Amino acid sequence: MTTAAQHADVLSTGGNVANILGLLVSIAGFAWTLIGVYRSKNAADRARESAENARHDIFRASAMIDLAAAMSVLQEVKRLHRQQDWTALLDRYSALRATLITIRASRQDLKESHAIVIQGAIAQLRTIEDKVERAVATGQTLNPAKLNIVVSNELDRLSEVLGSMRIADNG
Repeated sequence: MTTAAQHADVLSTGGNVANILGLLVSIAGFAWTLIGVYRSKNAADRARESAENARHDIFRASAMIDLAAAMSVLQEVKRLHRQQDWTALLDRYSALRATLITIRASRQDLKESHAIVIQGAIAQLRTIEDKVERAVATGQTLNPAKLNIVVSNELDRLSEVLGSMRIADNG
């Protein structure tokens, strides 16, 4: 073989080695890119999960605050019953029902037993409101003590729901 042929053969072999090395570098780069994509996907999944947990915690805290506020208004309702301030009570009943309906509707993860208690309070408030409305219209007298027994029972049940929600929040 001549020197030129040997030189061409060395160049051809060198070119083949360079092609093979280029291919290996490309494969390594592609693998590195896939690893990066996988890590980014996992990081995005973790971020989404964290955001979802934060959103859930905010809704839970909001529901607990709203429920505590409703319970405070129920205490005021008992006081207004004792004072027989029937006109003011009619507004309180409606506002309380709206608050309880919002709590029930906005919490998809609300336990069924909690939803039943809240629905029971809504129904009792509706019944009391109707009685007071009729009594005001007809001049009938109402027994505040009997009304307060019903309100106290609902207040106790809602307190249990709030306590259960707090335990679930800390557990």
